[in-house]
Amino acid sequence: MVIWHICSTSGDPCNGMVTVIPGHVKAQANYAKIALINLEEYRFEFTEDVASYAINKMHKTKYREIIDEIGEPDLVVFHGIYLPRIWYFYLKYVKQRYKYIVIPHGSMSRVAQSKSKIKKTLFNKVFVYGFTRKSLAVQFLSIAELNEAEKEFYENKIIIGNGIEKKNIRNNYNNNPIKMTYIGRIDNYHKGLDLLVQACAQKKEFLKKNGIEVNIHGNNCGNSKENLIVLIKQNELEDVVRLHGPVLGKEKERILVNNTSFFIMPSRYEGQPMAALEALSYGIPVIVSLNTGFAEEVQKYGCGLYAQVSVDSIANVIEEACLSISGHKGMCMKALDCVENYYWDKIGLETYSLYCDLVKGKEIDKNTREK
Repeated sequence: MVIWHICSTSGDPCNGMVTVIPGHVKAQANYAKIALINLEEYRFEFTEDVASYAINKMHKTKYREIIDEIGEPDLVVFHGIYLPRIWYFYLKYVKQRYKYIVIPHGSMSRVAQSKSKIKKTLFNKVFVYGFTRKSLAVQFLSIAELNEAEKEFYENKIIIGNGIEKKNIRNNYNNNPIKMTYIGRIDNYHKGLDLLVQACAQKKEFLKKNGIEVNIHGNNCGNSKENLIVLIKQNELEDVVRLHGPVLGKEKERILVNNTSFFIMPSRYEGQPMAALEALSYGIPVIVSLNTGFAEEVQKYGCGLYAQVSVDSIANVIEEACLSISGHKGMCMKALDCVENYYWDKIGLETYSLYCDLVKGKEIDKNTREK
């Protein structure tokens, strides 16, 4: 089976898609012939047997070269729906020619749709609905993401999420003091960081009395960091909530393993948050909102706590987590139990099998991955 993955990303390491797309590609390369075509200048590098292309401007000549090298695709996988280069590639090289699926990566959620609503409503009616509904299926990363999407976007759907590499190092922080960590984009609305700060303000005396820290690491998105600084100062939370720059690689691992009691992610919407999945892979319990796509796992495995997308709920869950710290070790073990479902080798085989069924026209609902 030949599978082409199509994306359009700048290669910013703080962008989660830069991690998850090559993860899917490498995992599926164990079972199929894979090409990853990025419609930008950034080229993904692989040691595995994966053909990787960076094509800023796609021409028919290059398209023919890829076919000569890899073969015509049995399936095309599009990553994203509001990317002009994706649309061009679809119209020029895929429409009425190849079977394809679409992975929206959270962009179909009601909250995501509310941003630039007028433009998206127009784009949806003119192009997106036709693009996504004519696919073999829209691939959602979690049940929560599916439930948040308007049904106009899809005829068929599958649910299968991202994966994570198995870690050889485990959380060893002694929880003195209790430290809650967020790592990701500093995007107040999307990631719910404004709600987090307001929740901390509501429990300010409790947090200060117990020396609890909330550390936010990430790159600034728009004016979010500046607005967050103002919000922290207004609520006199400088001793509780601390802002830091982005962290990657070994430094991120050090923070998670040696300075984190709970990983916290109060997002208003997510497809499936890789940051929370990565924390679980180190055996770190998570505090997530219902809209992150991990609330079901938290409830099933007991590997953390979950909150409604509201200041009051987040505040109460933060306090509950701190008061339940005696059970932290047990939650760490349950985090590892949970993440076993998401190792890339397992995700790769499940995804490949599901794609084969889609291409062959088999019934797909029974294959939907609803963990």
